[in-house]
Amino acid sequence: MKTLARLMTNAHMAITFAAVMLLFCFMATKTGASSGIEKKFFANVAVFSIQEGNTLDSYKFYLKGAGEGNTTVGTICRDDVRDFGVRIHFKMEGVEFHATVEIKPSDSLTKGETYDLDLSDLKARSVELARNEDGRVYVLNLIPHVNIIDKRPRRAYSKVFRIENWKFSHSAVITNDSQYVGRLGGGGCEMASMDIPGVGKIVFALVPFRDAKLLGVLEDGHIVITAEDGTTVEVLNVENGSPPRKLPGGPYEVWVRWSPPTSQLSREELSDLLRSAQNKTDPQKQAVFETHYAGWFLRPGRELHVRRPGCQG
Repeated sequence: MKTLARLMTNAHMAITFAAVMLLFCFMATKTGASSGIEKKFFANVAVFSIQEGNTLDSYKFYLKGAGEGNTTVGTICRDDVRDFGVRIHFKMEGVEFHATVEIKPSDSLTKGETYDLDLSDLKARSVELARNEDGRVYVLNLIPHVNIIDKRPRRAYSKVFRIENWKFSHSAVITNDSQYVGRLGGGGCEMASMDIPGVGKIVFALVPFRDAKLLGVLEDGHIVITAEDGTTVEVLNVENGSPPRKLPGGPYEVWVRWSPPTSQLSREELSDLLRSAQNKTDPQKQAVFETHYAGWFLRPGRELHVRRPGCQG
């Protein structure tokens, strides 16, 4: 009876429970932040042959390419004198970048060899693969580099295409990587809000607004918001702009204001109320549900979807 009394006390509140999230539109203003840069080794590869003293006229090209950690590139050097393959396998060993070069002859003239080269110092390496009696030399050149990938979320803002406007089409919402809590619907606004019992009331936008913190990232139509206590909320199948589409070229900043949820009930109490209403096991709880909550939901099976319109511009 104590639990039921609490349910009745909280019934007047606009509670989104179990799978319910309400969207509201606001307007937004501007600022910024950052997150991380990724660095990777890679190497440009060239395999060719020349006759010394006559480079331009004698030049023959066999391979031009590039490789990074745990990739393999290769080619075949074949002419009227030679027939051999060369394979270069790149690998990371801790923080070191290595290339294993293998010469695999199909003729009787070329000698099979294996070289292990440490490219971590970024110095160019040149390997003589074979040499003919007429002076033609077969060469592998490796030029290592560091590729810098900027993965810091950046600002997504364009009044022309209104990419800061959200569009949610039955977008699944998941907390802490595992708990499905419902689907989000609506569109046409710069700011949106979802009120998840036991988790929080979360207002979010692609541009900064009052009291917001940079707690989220949008990439490939997938929002990940991480609270300061480590709680995560993910929203899938998110589109932006006019016409709506998944924004390419992310990640993008998501600005968030996270506050306590509207509902004062625990997730367990809300689940119990839903279960009782669905199974009709407790007439009193069912009455509470039908009186105060049923109008907020559609109930196809065990999924609950927001009945009221979501984000409106």
